[in-house]
Amino acid sequence: MGVSSLLIDGSSSLLDKESEVAIEDYILSKSLENNKILNRIISFQTVDDFTILTILKDCKDKAEIKKIFRFKAMGWNRDGLVFRAYRALLDKDMKNSLSIVLTDANPSDLKPLITEGFKLNKPYQEEAGLEDTIENIHKLRIKGLNIGAILNSEKIENAKKLYKNNFIKIDKASAIANTAGKFIKKQISEIEKFS
Repeated sequence: MGVSSLLIDGSSSLLDKESEVAIEDYILSKSLENNKILNRIISFQTVDDFTILTILKDCKDKAEIKKIFRFKAMGWNRDGLVFRAYRALLDKDMKNSLSIVLTDANPSDLKPLITEGFKLNKPYQEEAGLEDTIENIHKLRIKGLNIGAILNSEKIENAKKLYKNNFIKIDKASAIANTAGKFIKKQISEIEKFS
């Protein structure tokens, strides 16, 4: 099993859930660590014209509450740009790697998606945001990355478009240990089956 990454939506829609999200991250990271799986935690958000990826815990770090609780929600989430930038952090061989995204499955920003030629720029919302994200997730999958999601919203239809059937919905932090643990175990089994 290669490196596992937890990608955390850090947009301002999670302002009232910051500590809950940090607890979920800590539990997931600690569980992976206890199973001897290297893992990193990366939060993401878009502020002004910049999409920011913050490494809260790197692969060889131990899961520490102090580091993980630096999680801060702000800005928007251009998920397509996140996955484009994320490729630069990954090894060239992604075949035995797993990425789990903690997300509301609602890529959106007030600023428009810049298009080529004379087409009108579209707001980075709804279909435009989803299409950009789907395209960039697809590019990661083609390279062999196994990617799934833990959904913390009611956007089930968006999650299906983005992650197909490779996601679960969690309503509260107390459910994460059991439900997400089974989900991640299933993801790892799939990777091991084809490696």
